[in-house]
Amino acid sequence: GEYDAAEDELYSALELAEQDNLEMNDAYVLFYFGILYNKQEKYKKSIRHLKMALEIYFKYDSQMEIAATLHNLGMVLTNSGKVEESMDCFNRSLKIKIEFEDSNTIASSYNQIANAYLAQGAFTFAIDNSRKSLGYYTKIGNHYNAGITSIVLSDSYAQIGYFNEMEEYLKESKSVFSEFNNYFMLGKIAALFGLEYFN
Repeated sequence: GEYDAAEDELYSALELAEQDNLEMNDAYVLFYFGILYNKQEKYKKSIRHLKMALEIYFKYDSQMEIAATLHNLGMVLTNSGKVEESMDCFNRSLKIKIEFEDSNTIASSYNQIANAYLAQGAFTFAIDNSRKSLGYYTKIGNHYNAGITSIVLSDSYAQIGYFNEMEEYLKESKSVFSEFNNYFMLGKIAALFGLEYFN
């Protein structure tokens, strides 16, 4: 499959990176191994490779790479059910992003923190962080990611029975994903609309 081909290419890239004795190149490849293994749901492998990359980035004090790696490590930890650990990664990543005033990645951090709170059942905190994320995405005109965040926000509102608020944000998301013909996200929106009828 495509994942197998990607893994083969990354092994080749790692061999080349190791030959030049530049650890930052090794870290770059290890980072993408981490992302690949997360997509394959091989979470232990993903965590191991991201931590190896992170160790190198810390060695060279490469702050934005540290932020990106912590962010992705947080996503893997959330996916593997280690929500408390993921929250620590997201917050450490967010602190760096705020220092660099990178609105797009700040928004992404707030959205992932919201996802982690949603997984914990801490819906008020999920709503608060989703709204922060949405504010950043709206400000920079990133409508697609704003649509993703609106779904997290809608889900959080639905969980506490605030269906009017849920519908408001779902309508915004539906408009975005209809424009992009993203049927997967439209399916998620339809499922959330259906939640109202179970309550």
